[in-house]
Amino acid sequence: MESATEALKVPPQSIEAEQSVLGGLLLDNQSWDRIADIITADDFYRREHRLIFHAIAALCEESSPADVVTVSEWLERSGELVTAGGLAYLGSLANNTPGASNIVAYAAIVRESSVMRELARAASDIGNAVYTPEGRSANELLDLAEKRILDISEKGHRRGEFHALNTLLSKAVDRIDELFRSKSSITGVPTGFSDLDEMTSGLQASDLIIIAGRPSMGKCLVHDSELVLDDGSVVTIEEIFRNRRRQRVGTLTKDFRLARATPSDYVDDGVKPVFEVTTRSGRRIETTLTHPFLTLTDWRPLHDLKAGDAIAVPRRLPVFGQEQLRECEVKLLAYLIGDGGLTGNTARFTNSNTRIVADFKEAVAAFGGLSLTTAERRRGFAPSWSVVSDRAQIAEHRAEFAARLDRVLDASQMSARAVAAAVGVVPASLTYWRQGKSVPDERSFTRLCDVLCVQPASSRRCFSTGCSPPMAGRPS
Repeated sequence: MESATEALKVPPQSIEAEQSVLGGLLLDNQSWDRIADIITADDFYRREHRLIFHAIAALCEESSPADVVTVSEWLERSGELVTAGGLAYLGSLANNTPGASNIVAYAAIVRESSVMRELARAASDIGNAVYTPEGRSANELLDLAEKRILDISEKGHRRGEFHALNTLLSKAVDRIDELFRSKSSITGVPTGFSDLDEMTSGLQASDLIIIAGRPSMGKCLVHDSELVLDDGSVVTIEEIFRNRRRQRVGTLTKDFRLARATPSDYVDDGVKPVFEVTTRSGRRIETTLTHPFLTLTDWRPLHDLKAGDAIAVPRRLPVFGQEQLRECEVKLLAYLIGDGGLTGNTARFTNSNTRIVADFKEAVAAFGGLSLTTAERRRGFAPSWSVVSDRAQIAEHRAEFAARLDRVLDASQMSARAVAAAVGVVPASLTYWRQGKSVPDERSFTRLCDVLCVQPASSRRCFSTGCSPPMAGRPS
């Protein structure tokens, strides 16, 4: 009866804590740095949780986003999505977790349960060894028991532990200075065997200390800081990183001249306190306290500056775009700025000159995907029109694009999933394009044409209005 009761015992575990850790990571990838040195995939009790944690770890180590979609894609590529519970289970993990603020405490619970399970396994193995010694003496069994328990303890101690750089450097320099001043060739603990001591300089400390600095130390702009590219477009640091394209951004040379340079790398430096700096002219930037600013004398970090200090800012950036506007776009900009309004829910145009109104209507028609509605007429006031999207025209164009895309995909030798992966989108996006529910943005459309070996026709009008971009036929 007692053996049957033992068999029914459930190993120590906390499914809720495991789900909270995984859900917190899916909601906030920045939390990975807080728990990476606390738990590993082997610490999870349920196999599906080990698979999901392994997928999140792989994505975070590649500096890739780890959310429900990307994790499910990773698991599907490795053939483990069904075993891990499927997309529905991943969604429930994210939806049922309120946040990642307590993720460290949840990780500690998962780790403690893992240690308890390892102790239970070790105790069971030791008990089996005692009942079936197989010729081993009591001392040998005692050594086995001691080794199993120490292995569990050492496993926890071997986990990476972070220390302040100045503390490690101070200890390392002191040790180097001690070895330099020592006149003996034995720098460790002598063993009493001359030949061995000569080869090893004695028994050395077992700690392996790696002194390193994160690549982004001192480079401390927030991810949504805006940069001006060569073509004059303004993008955020995160957008450049996500698009994985080498872009030239502004930099300051040694002779204090503005130049263009290509960033060598982008590194996520985790969660840190940032401060908003506002200049007298109204410009704003968010940085950490270590970010350097050019003053009248030298470069100084933010924590050394005070209100009223003068810092250098560029008066202008010598960039000019290469992209030309269509005539209808130029006209619409001019009319809406000169005789229109752009502050309401829709753009409005007001004018009583019949020739100007006719020209404005022609520009709207040429723009594509737009229509005009007449605003309420008031006596003594010039007539007004609101510019709104033409949903019927957009739906028609999207349906045309979906039909063209289906024809090109049918003629292609690639599967829809392979096309989506090559374009850099999830398969669901390609499905929506084929159903006419949405269309790709300009960058995705260009990649799609490259992957399918088709020539895009003039597409600027369509990306401006959200209708379907034209796709020429497959070349012979």
